Amino acid sequence: MVNLAELAFCGFIGIFSLRFANRTARSARAFRSIFRIESDKVHEVIDGEPAAIEGAVIVDEPAYAADRTVDHTDSAVGAYLWRATFPKSNKKVINFKNRNIRQARITFASGMGFGEFSVANNKRKIRVDPTWLLESHESTRLAELTAHGLNSDNAIAISLWDSPHIRLTSTKTKRTLDQLRDLTNTRDSKGLDSYHIESKPIHEGTTIAICGNIRIEQGEPVIYGTDETPLTISEQGFDGLRNSLRFKIVKNGLVFLFSLSIIVFIFIENFHEYLIF
Repeated sequence: MVNLAELAFCGFIGIFSLRFANRTARSARAFRSIFRIESDKVHEVIDGEPAAIEGAVIVDEPAYAADRTVDHTDSAVGAYLWRATFPKSNKKVINFKNRNIRQARITFASGMGFGEFSVANNKRKIRVDPTWLLESHESTRLAELTAHGLNSDNAIAISLWDSPHIRLTSTKTKRTLDQLRDLTNTRDSKGLDSYHIESKPIHEGTTIAICGNIRIEQGEPVIYGTDETPLTISEQGFDGLRNSLRFKIVKNGLVFLFSLSIIVFIFIENFHEYLIF
């Protein structure tokens, strides 16, 4: 007899499994792209070709509202990664690193604020276009953030904050949504002090490693992302980025395989009499 409770649990695990399959696939794609470009020694800036570049950030136009969303803005902020979270009821998280217990939170939106910034490479400026990162993660700009649908949580999609395509190690800034309400599309002011916006900046002068495709606009090179050559940014160089991606591939891959094995076990338990070996 089919156990409906087990099949319902199997469906839940299936969604969980797809989430980690997606994370594994994205990390593997980013790793493959970086490995392919570096192994081919594609460091030249050629129109229509991929490139792997490492250099200092030059900010020509600061990111939207960076002075409000980011602490320590003595140097200009070319871009910042952000996420908006709300508290998860009755859930606590143990932080072993800081040895404390904090309220669990759910990310309901994330995105990237950016102005116009470039990477200096061999005395040449290469402008960075992060648009692909927003589009490929179905993200938004801070000015478009609303506090509606806060309980919607896509269990499969990966937020830009957790994306393997961007690794920022700078110190996080935390604000309440109430403090930044005028910068967003949020109109209701009730209870917004319990919702947080966290950000991690890319400051001028920071050395970043960036991988993507090249196009020439008005004689100037621009590095951007495509599905074939994802835009990938790291503050730990290409070595740090590769190590991070390897860890993500192994960790997420193991979780995917473990959850998949549970599904297979439950399926066999319920339908073994129909299976022919």
